[in-house]
Amino acid sequence: MLQTMFRRSSVITRKLTEALLDTGVVNLFNPSIQATAEGYSAAFRGLAKGAQKPFDSFLVHFDSDCAPLGRAISLGELFRSQIGTHVCDPKLFRIGGRCWVTFNTGHFERPNRIFVAVIGPELGPLLEVDYPDRTEVEKNWAFFEQEGKIHALYDACPTVILREKSRLDGKIIFERVTDWDSKQDASNQKATKQPKVTIGTPLELLDPMRNLYGFIGHRRWYWRGKRLYLGSPMTLKLDAEGAHIHTTSHIWTHSLRSMLGDQTKHNPNLISCTYFSGLSVTADKVLVSYGINDVDFSLAEMPLTWWSKQTAKNSNRGM
Repeated sequence: MLQTMFRRSSVITRKLTEALLDTGVVNLFNPSIQATAEGYSAAFRGLAKGAQKPFDSFLVHFDSDCAPLGRAISLGELFRSQIGTHVCDPKLFRIGGRCWVTFNTGHFERPNRIFVAVIGPELGPLLEVDYPDRTEVEKNWAFFEQEGKIHALYDACPTVILREKSRLDGKIIFERVTDWDSKQDASNQKATKQPKVTIGTPLELLDPMRNLYGFIGHRRWYWRGKRLYLGSPMTLKLDAEGAHIHTTSHIWTHSLRSMLGDQTKHNPNLISCTYFSGLSVTADKVLVSYGINDVDFSLAEMPLTWWSKQTAKNSNRGM
């Protein structure tokens, strides 16, 4: 079921959109917005005025009324002396009541690297995350905490969960703890002929009592070697039997027009993308942030009850 997102606006999404446009960053795209105790934090990609590609990554904080708490800072400038290369794909998530950022080094090095750091209420140390069986170029790990240890959803199909094994000299080493339902995931994917689902947004805790998390994955379609990305709302449920990914029949795009792509092509292999990069849950709302074709962005808000209804409908449906 294809659904458009551009009409799901609210007072908050309109204020945050205006605030992001006022940062002065050019070609702002793929924002990741997280609600905080102070208001909101946003990480995104774009270019400083007068700058040339490659794109940089930025971070800015807002109060509860979406007024900026200082200027947007360049994550590239902040971390370049520590990592020696570019900051790509920043995403914000919450663990232990604190706001974190994760990013990778893109295609600027092979193998690339993934990092995490606390950004609020104060900036913490930069930590590299690693997994011995990882692929050469990594993008999105979705982090969460269980029993005092950092875990990560490493792959949504087949489901792969990682757990912090050790932490030393600024690096967290992960180990695989389950490949629960991996055979079922693979056979179901083949049987339904669905495009592979990859991780998009970070995880957000939807129901602490049920250990239920929500996230938005991406489905990719290919045509003549070029790709089209759309979103797919999903849940991760953890229980005594393992980790279970559930999906819905919904496919999300910004608009039908956006699916045709844009005249500006930063990636020649891209047909179009509605790239979901941020997810934030408050008491009764879900705030979604996403990029459009690497040239623009948008925000959407919906009731938290929407996720609850979809979870109930799909409680017995696996990937």
